[in-house]
Amino acid sequence: MSDGTPGQVVIGREEFEHVVIDIMGDTYEGWSSCNVTVQCDVWSGTFRWNAYRGELRHFADVLQQLYQSLSGVAELQPLEPNIRLKVFGDGKGHITVEGKAIGQFTSGAYLVFRFYIDQTDIPKIVKALRVVDH
Repeated sequence: MSDGTPGQVVIGREEFEHVVIDIMGDTYEGWSSCNVTVQCDVWSGTFRWNAYRGELRHFADVLQQLYQSLSGVAELQPLEPNIRLKVFGDGKGHITVEGKAIGQFTSGAYLVFRFYIDQTDIPKIVKALRVVDH
């Protein structure tokens, strides 16, 4: 996993399966416009999402707890649920990322995905989430 660029969070490895959240800028009071890219196996897509201030920081906090114990679940459940993520630890260092991505609610189409990351990727993800959610 790369550290990404400022304003970007990479969950997974850019050259393989991943979720990338690019913060495009503030839209209105407390909200940031984002582009989200999901790449999993042969499936990929990019869509717009609005994140509310504190949502990504909260996800960083629960991911940090997961990293310390390597067991449990860290969830991103934003107010605008275009992207939902669950990160599971089995207590042995195996980390699973599961998610659901919805580009537009009016279309009815969505992508459900699962991929695996290394436990050593979590600190970089936590740091990036805290940087972008200021």
